[in-house]
Amino acid sequence: MSDEEKKAAKKAAKKVVKKAVKKAVKKAVKKAVSKPGSAADVAEFIKGLEKSDMLGDLTKKIEFISTGSWIIDRLIGDGSGEGHPGGIPRGFITELFGDESCGKSTIALHCAAEVQAAGGRVVYVDFEHSLRSQYNYMQNLGVDVDPTKLIVITPDNYEDGVEKIGVALLTIKPELIILDSLAAAAPKAIMEGQAGAIAQIGLHAKLTSSFLNWVNKRLEKSNTALLVLNQKRSNIKANKYDTGPDEVTTGGKAIRFFPSLRIELKPGKKNTVDQDNALTGQKEKKAIDQVVKCVIVKNKIDRPWLSSPIYITYGKGVDGIKSLIKLAIAKGIIKRTGAWYEYIDSVDQARSFKKNGENQVWKHLIDNPSIVQALYPVLMPEVDSAEYIAAKNEGSLDEADLDNLSDEDKEALDDLASLTSGLSGANDAAGEEFSIDPDM
Repeated sequence: MSDEEKKAAKKAAKKVVKKAVKKAVKKAVKKAVSKPGSAADVAEFIKGLEKSDMLGDLTKKIEFISTGSWIIDRLIGDGSGEGHPGGIPRGFITELFGDESCGKSTIALHCAAEVQAAGGRVVYVDFEHSLRSQYNYMQNLGVDVDPTKLIVITPDNYEDGVEKIGVALLTIKPELIILDSLAAAAPKAIMEGQAGAIAQIGLHAKLTSSFLNWVNKRLEKSNTALLVLNQKRSNIKANKYDTGPDEVTTGGKAIRFFPSLRIELKPGKKNTVDQDNALTGQKEKKAIDQVVKCVIVKNKIDRPWLSSPIYITYGKGVDGIKSLIKLAIAKGIIKRTGAWYEYIDSVDQARSFKKNGENQVWKHLIDNPSIVQALYPVLMPEVDSAEYIAAKNEGSLDEADLDNLSDEDKEALDDLASLTSGLSGANDAAGEEFSIDPDM
């Protein structure tokens, strides 16, 4: 038989098989439609899902991690649609993005402090290698820098960071993983300057899509919140008639698809005070805080597109007192007459005050926390209804032993390795493939 005859016979055989499969599928679909499964069939199917650990539980309550700002927590909501406070949801992906110096790292560190205060553990993946410069600031925000409570990972490239996140997620199951930042997570091929790496258009986006697809399926099982910090970049348009946005976030479309919550921070006005310069002896303006507009761009938990300004004090973090003052003025609890601000407490006259200037009101409330505690229930009756849960897990990253993982978890790590190596390993001049290192 000639080569042409062999090819023709092979093609005919494939055609016969394809026709048989199509006929069988059609017959099965017809049978399923005409004869619905009995209760016993449904029960057996559900039992099979339970055995394979694939049966979802819609009744499981979402646990939240506070952002350190009651404003942001209320913008997110708890799913009731009534303005109750929520936060960063555990078991899901959250993206926090914006321009430089708009408070992304501050919010992330506040979340870390809240988790630690409840006895939980945080994994901080520092792609930017800049966390060490914020050591004092972290302590001011209440973050415990104990390496067993704040596990800091400084990967050299995207693939290394993905590997460590996968191992941490399946072994120690932390309450919160912070990825700082997606824009700084450079693929291994580009970092090592391999030939043809630049020609791989969208390599960063492909890695992001593969990683988020893998991690999104496993966050719920470990009840871990993944907080991804991201930055905006100018959008290169095809031509002047392109109606697309002027700015987009890095990571391609996957980073906009997978998160259940997307928060945008927009930097605004900086408040200043006059101060003598120690070097020149001249008076100058010193920035003390910044107004940042927070917008809930995407929210699968509650209502999206809610926004509000928040205040970030340099060196101290989110300032909820200034936001509280603005809310009290807007609701008439604190009355403003020109530059004078007056608050009358009908229950305890000792808490009443009259101050000249909003800054003096702020200082007075800082010195008298009892007034703040009295204002909260008046302004926000449901503030105490939020449930922030961060259960403590045992073990640490140093104690992680990959040999003790279940077969399912080992298979999951292998899947993660194959996903990244399939995309980035193609340009490896040495032919070395990305793999999980048992010795960490």
